Amino acid sequence: MNQLDELYMRGAKVGLITQSDGHYEFLEFAVAGILPGRSGGTVLGPYMPTPYTVEEVADNTALLLCDQQIVLVMRPFLSSIPGLRKRICRWVQWANQNPNDVRDVIQDPSHRKREE
Repeated sequence: MNQLDELYMRGAKVGLITQSDGHYEFLEFAVAGILPGRSGGTVLGPYMPTPYTVEEVADNTALLLCDQQIVLVMRPFLSSIPGLRKRICRWVQWANQNPNDVRDVIQDPSHRKREE
């Protein structure tokens, strides 16, 4: 099943990793509907901080699924995909326990820690 099919499924959720003062948090928002539009539409949810385009959510999800070594902060993705959700939750926990290592990875992507 591709990302667009998953987005249109009942119970789909959009995830977002936020960062404030060195603390990371994983937020999830239920998809209430999709407003049709030129770029595939806009994903709507009752508590989403802003509407996201279907294309943006699908592209970010595809990127996260294709490259297991990256995490997107402040970028919406489909969190209702079980394996992806689990990986993101583990990363958020690791990032909050190792904030100095996260900064190193952000500044130098070639620097990766085994604990990640």
